[in-house]
Amino acid sequence: MAMDMEKKRRTHQRRIEKVRQRSGQHVSADASRLAVPRVRVAAVIVEKEHLLLVRHQKQGRTYWLLPGGGAEFGESLESALMRELKEETNLDIKVGHLIIVNDSIPPDRHRHVVNMCFTAQIAGGEMKLGNEKRLIEARFVPLKRLPELTFYPDIRHVLLPSIRNGFPNHAAYLGNLWKDD
Repeated sequence: MAMDMEKKRRTHQRRIEKVRQRSGQHVSADASRLAVPRVRVAAVIVEKEHLLLVRHQKQGRTYWLLPGGGAEFGESLESALMRELKEETNLDIKVGHLIIVNDSIPPDRHRHVVNMCFTAQIAGGEMKLGNEKRLIEARFVPLKRLPELTFYPDIRHVLLPSIRNGFPNHAAYLGNLWKDD
């Protein structure tokens, strides 16, 4: 058991060293989140020219984003998105196509988020704001208002044309393909 923990610690240290070498910047050894990107899933739900968004308030700033959140270890992207929507909005959803993937990496590289946006449809539930500390609003916002909002990550230049054109481009998310032999 102790040997396994030591092996994991050494592997983790090697990952951090690789990040240090690539970035050319100092990275502390206990900055564990640098070694592995955070995977965030988000839902694009459009109804009658309105997009479902959530508003966060953090460190005195207010901004809008697509509803969703982090995938947990061992959780499929589809399951993570369904769970996150239920937690944030109390809505049950049917997950559609993967349409946008982007990285969010600040210049100082103190974190790395991989954002994966899927189309989705409401399958049930009644909209009700979840109890996450920074979550202050969830509602459908008119598409024409999107350019006025502080929106993170700022994918509006791709998102709005995709919505207007019926999401013509999408990737194939194949789900969990693990098979026991």
